[in-house]
Amino acid sequence: MTMSGETTFIVFEGGAPEGPVDASMRQVRAATALDTIERLTTTFGDEISLVLVTDNPEVAAGGQALGAETLTVGSPPSSESEGFHFGRALTEVINELKLDRVICLGGGSAPLYSADQWLSFIEALNRRPAVIVQNNPGSADVFGFRPAAAINGIDPPIIDNFLGSLLRETGLERILPPNAAELHFDIDVPTDVQILKVVGPQLVGRRTAALLGKDLFSGGSIPRLASSLWERGQGGRELNLCLVGRVDVVTEQFLRANFPVRINSITEGKGLRRAVIENRPVPVITSEIVKRCGFQCLFEILSEGVDYIVMDWRPLLAALGEFPGAEDRFNADLLRLDHVVSPVLRDLVSASLEAEANVILGGHSLVSGGLWLLAKHILAQAGIAEWRPGGRTR
Repeated sequence: MTMSGETTFIVFEGGAPEGPVDASMRQVRAATALDTIERLTTTFGDEISLVLVTDNPEVAAGGQALGAETLTVGSPPSSESEGFHFGRALTEVINELKLDRVICLGGGSAPLYSADQWLSFIEALNRRPAVIVQNNPGSADVFGFRPAAAINGIDPPIIDNFLGSLLRETGLERILPPNAAELHFDIDVPTDVQILKVVGPQLVGRRTAALLGKDLFSGGSIPRLASSLWERGQGGRELNLCLVGRVDVVTEQFLRANFPVRINSITEGKGLRRAVIENRPVPVITSEIVKRCGFQCLFEILSEGVDYIVMDWRPLLAALGEFPGAEDRFNADLLRLDHVVSPVLRDLVSASLEAEANVILGGHSLVSGGLWLLAKHILAQAGIAEWRPGGRTR
């Protein structure tokens, strides 16, 4: 089958869960993948084509029912050292189907994209013969490029995050869509699901909304942080935040502009995944503190004069040479100390539970699109026009 005359969306979703929390996360991402396919089909119809790459029979059946061509690429890994290679799988799909314009994403990468945001990707590919458009300039989760055969000119990466920078080296012009919170939010860890439960199931597709309505990853400090921001937005005292990890500068600016907050920020670990794969050192301030005086000392420092610590802790553990599995990571995000196996990760969770400040643990999306979405939701609930650089807007 050839799809060269149109823009083709390629959605990747699959993998075997490591435990019950990981299984729940994969269930949410699978639902989001199908909701995204349904929204794209409903919005753009015959103007696009859809390919779903998965090893999950239920997801495959759901995609086929929605009109997506379903492909299984590669064979199951035979050992822990082997696994799914994103770049090779994408290259295989592009060459097999002879594609010209492609937009690629993971199942949980775009739960909140609007029709206009998707259209900005499609139009960028239609208007330029050699282009890559991606949701952010660094570690992209959603990207489109043309000609798709440009992928044959690079050594395709095992993960998607730095494919954009490799393709730019082939001469493709990079385009960024208008910046928005939705472009920086994906469903990657339990904290992301907790944020979606607060901002509203009405924003996502029906399958994802049904899961959000269940008792899934309940509790945590996300609702408490939302209440605190609401109170400050109504004229309460200043809220003191500490943001740590791959913090998005626009998210920080948005919080400062719209709420009476004082923010301490440690931005570290951007480009983390590529650095790890290429065996390059990851400069991380928090890891140096831990090496000198331990996790408890770190959280004592971060808690000084702070109400909430919002931490993307993946750079910290990577800099310490620790790479726990998904089940361990997700239990840590949920502060389920008794379920965390990694000794180093247990020390981090234990110290965060003992901290004077409220601690929220998560990944990249938490300190970028997640906080931004949460802040936008609170302003919308209060009927307050949000401020962005350039003026106020609805």
